[in-house]
Amino acid sequence: MSDRDRKPPFRRSGGKPFDKSRPAPRRPISWDRDHDGPVVLYGWHTVTMALQNPQRRFKKLVLTENARKKRAGVWLLTPEQAQAEVAHLGPEALGLDAAGLGEILKHEARRLHPLLRDQRAIAGIGRAWANEILHAAKLSPYALSTDLSDGEIDRLATAMNEELARGLELRERGAGDDATYRVHNKLGQPCHVCATPIAQVDFEEHTIYYCPQCQTGGRVLKDRRLSRLLR
Repeated sequence: MSDRDRKPPFRRSGGKPFDKSRPAPRRPISWDRDHDGPVVLYGWHTVTMALQNPQRRFKKLVLTENARKKRAGVWLLTPEQAQAEVAHLGPEALGLDAAGLGEILKHEARRLHPLLRDQRAIAGIGRAWANEILHAAKLSPYALSTDLSDGEIDRLATAMNEELARGLELRERGAGDDATYRVHNKLGQPCHVCATPIAQVDFEEHTIYYCPQCQTGGRVLKDRRLSRLLR
């Protein structure tokens, strides 16, 4: 039995122990023990919270999950265990320069949207920020990574850093999704750059939002899921 299994410090709201072998509950999960070590949160992506401030004792950590499929979980790990758990992650997106990004893009031919969301390639970008970054870079979500010119790689690196920095600043101010995102979840609303209605491509577990004018030369990307519904 691992250390993680021997000392489960997290409990469901209401005091019942949280069983990490089962899907995360809809109710919030509360951490009700003093601790100053690292916490790793697992969901669609891996997020690490370093709770190591010696001047403050954390009494409670509340985790909620809004996705339809409940996949989140919480484990208490030592620094060594935490490092091992995130060893597979790629370099942090915020701070990655054009040269480093170019090496990742040229490694294999992949569409940009799924590549940006792949935490093994680049850590820290989810579905929403992939939409925001590609719009800011004026690149199609379907563009192949190996086809980008040096100028387009520079544009993508700049957009990635500027958009993530913008998002962090807004979140620190307490901004919600509607005020933070300019493309994501804005279907039919005018693009803030050219006023073209934002379009989407809907997949089972995520949706790509983009501006046809800014990103695809006026071409609307085929939404195969919608096409099946219209047959």
